[in-house]
Formats: sequence, structure tokens, C-alpha cells
Amino acid sequence: MTIQQLQQEFEQLINETVKEAKAFGIAVATIHTDINKRVFEDGVDATGAKIGTYSTKPGRFAKPGSRDSKYYPGGYREFKADIGKESSFVNLELSGNLKMDFSTGLRKVSPLKYQIAVSQQVNAEIIEKMEAKYSTPIFEASEAEQDKLIRLIYENTDI
Repeated sequence: MTIQQLQQEFEQLINETVKEAKAFGIAVATIHTDINKRVFEDGVDATGAKIGTYSTKPGRFAKPGSRDSKYYPGGYREFKADIGKESSFVNLELSGNLKMDFSTGLRKVSPLKYQIAVSQQVNAEIIEKMEAKYSTPIFEASEAEQDKLIRLIYENTDI
């Protein structure tokens, strides 16, 4: 094999690797968007079930950014409804801070490694607390999302 032939094979291998890395990145970004929608719009956990329901235990709650609280005999569920947020099921959105942090939390570590993480410690604590409270994985990819990731990669590469 000549040096020129070796160089051509090497360039072809690099081009294929770059194509596969791009396809992988697009697939990961798609799944990240799907997880964001599943959690914050649909209120569904990684098992495919609703995350939960809001408490109807009476209590005092304050709107985001307010120091003034108000008593709600219908509990947190009534509070969410009162401030115009989804209240019939848990969707983990109150101020929008967690949703924004999660939706911008996809990081490329290397061409074939990505990480989803929130940047604010308070949001990391909220995620941990909510997964413990509802005893379910919420922010990991569901089986359907994992299957879709694999399908997207295969559809967009020569693997």
C-alpha cells in the first residue's frame, strides 16, 4: 500500500467517524429535547407513568419571587392552580428556572460522549428531592427514548 492510498483510507475513516459523531450528537440532542418535554409538559417519569399528583394538604405557599404567602385549604394543588400553573399532575415547573436550567444542560464532553446536567446546585437538589419524593426516576432516558436514540443513530450512519 502506498502512502497516498494509506492517506486516502485514513481520510475516509476520519470522515466516517465525523459523520457518526455528528449523527450521535443530533440523536442525543433530540432525546434531551424529548426528556424535557416529557418531564415539564407531560409530567411523565422515565417509566412512562405520571410523576405524581400535587398534595391537597392545606398549607401556606408563596408565589416565586414573593415573600408573602397565602393559605390554601386545597394545598399545593390549589396553589398551583391559583398561579396559573398545571395542577392536575406534577410537571416540576413553578418558576421555570429548573426547566430552563435542564433544557440548556446538554454538554458535549467528547465527540461520542455527552452529559446532561443542571448548572445550578439548587436545581440539582430539587431533582434529587423530587426523584426521592415520588420514588421514581424522572430525568433519565426512558426505554422508549433509549430505543429512539439507537434508531436515530442507525438511521443516520453506516453502522
